[in-house]
Amino acid sequence: MINNENIDNSFSFIQLIPCPVMILDHEQNYLAGNPALHKFLGISSKEILANEWFHYILPSDRERVSEKISRIAKVNEDKTFELHLVLSDGTIRNLIVQTDFITLEGRVSPCTILAFTDITNCKNINSDRGLKKQLTQTHKLETLGRIAGGIAHDLKNLLQPIVGYAYMLRRSATDLHPHTEAYDGILKSAEKARELLSKMLIFSSGLERDRKVETLSSIINGIVPLINRMLPEDIILNIDIIDSELKILSHRSQIEQILVNLCLNAKDAMIERGGEINISVSPATLFKNTIWGDTFMDSGQYCLVQVRDHGHGMNEDTLARVFEPFFSTKGTNGTGLGLSTVYEIVKKHSGAIKVESCPDSGTTFSLLFKRFQITNEFNENIFNEAKTNETIINETIINENDLPIKPNQTDDSIDSALEKEVSLENCSVVLVEDDYMVRRIIFKFLKTVGCRLMDFEDPADAVEKIKNSAMHIDLLISDVVMPKMKGPEVFTRLKQLNPKLKVIYITGHSKAYLKNEEVEEAVALLSKPFNPDELLKIVRKSLSDIMDNN
Repeated sequence: MINNENIDNSFSFIQLIPCPVMILDHEQNYLAGNPALHKFLGISSKEILANEWFHYILPSDRERVSEKISRIAKVNEDKTFELHLVLSDGTIRNLIVQTDFITLEGRVSPCTILAFTDITNCKNINSDRGLKKQLTQTHKLETLGRIAGGIAHDLKNLLQPIVGYAYMLRRSATDLHPHTEAYDGILKSAEKARELLSKMLIFSSGLERDRKVETLSSIINGIVPLINRMLPEDIILNIDIIDSELKILSHRSQIEQILVNLCLNAKDAMIERGGEINISVSPATLFKNTIWGDTFMDSGQYCLVQVRDHGHGMNEDTLARVFEPFFSTKGTNGTGLGLSTVYEIVKKHSGAIKVESCPDSGTTFSLLFKRFQITNEFNENIFNEAKTNETIINETIINENDLPIKPNQTDDSIDSALEKEVSLENCSVVLVEDDYMVRRIIFKFLKTVGCRLMDFEDPADAVEKIKNSAMHIDLLISDVVMPKMKGPEVFTRLKQLNPKLKVIYITGHSKAYLKNEEVEEAVALLSKPFNPDELLKIVRKSLSDIMDNN
């Protein structure tokens, strides 16, 4: 048996998954679990190893669960089942388990990964078999989405050196160079990969910090011109807003993405026949607690947004999987993330979505959002002002949507500030990044700045060596999430040596994963894979400001 620290690093993303997750070997022995599992059971990984994980299954379930896992491994059987776990305080919880198989380095036989969803409260509300099926589907979506978010983080680190080296090659090549087309192709593919990873990260990110009170009419009317440009001439977009004052607490760009994704999906369904896409907005009242799609919705006042098309529709099998990440009926033309992204955004807005469709009868997506009702307009203004003034990153914030991967892109505001002849040879920059390939390519680009440069893999080692040497540091460039010590802690400790120290953070995580207070002092936050030219401009600008102040 092994513990968490011995698991192949390529599967370390289970530590970030919010729901309880467990890995078993081919003999059903416990190998590892994530913090959510230990918190749920109320015990440590060592205690699970000491007692064997079957000890925590209700005795009447143990034989059935063992046989079920064995059958899943041998035959093509439904990978979902129920069990009852006994927590450390004696509480019995009813859970749905979703299983899959993974291969760990150094192990011949595949291991089993179990993801748990607690449905005890839901079972108490409604024991209907249809509800259990809906909950199982919801669990599948959430688990797949969160795993996708972990993979997206790792792939961003892998993509950064690809982007960096492609830039380096493209910079050294003229337009007539025989490999120029190949370099441009790499960069274009990297841009598509970056966009895909940004979509994947929606599944594991939150939206709470950026929400504002907005009318649905303003959001929809604002995005209509863009949607119309995406539609062919034989597809007409109709808008019907019954109440233009309906307000929701929302992340505007995410609501816009919902509408774009649903309309593009409708366009694909009507591409051969043309037709109409109808977007309607109306008030809705739930007089009792209701299951809308697969979501429990409390009684109350809501906004109902519906997107209807006259396309080819969906059969029952497709309908059952329509929101699954990576499920697509478009073959190589689809990523399988469009509708699953819609689902995740709706859920993160505490909303609900359901779909109705039949072959050759079109499709209707019905979305419910909690209606924001406030009688004092002044209070609403204060609410939005407070949200607007909420600090994310001082003045400069750069995230995955702000950095299209295009060589030789210029920023007039930054370039004009760099026209001054300022020597940076007396400035010192420290780079802290635990990924070797990412650190290496960033180091190569930073060497062109002309400053003194040091790089470290281990953040704790960086702090110790810099403190012991008493060297002066002007700028820190650091990953945010690293083993042993986070980037913000590195900055805090080094700032004790130089209160004027500036920091630029780089990260493979979504902005919502990071805490505001951790990164609020940064000059910039760059999301991998970023444009190396952007990093160089920000570094030069920061160092020039330091020289001017001195």
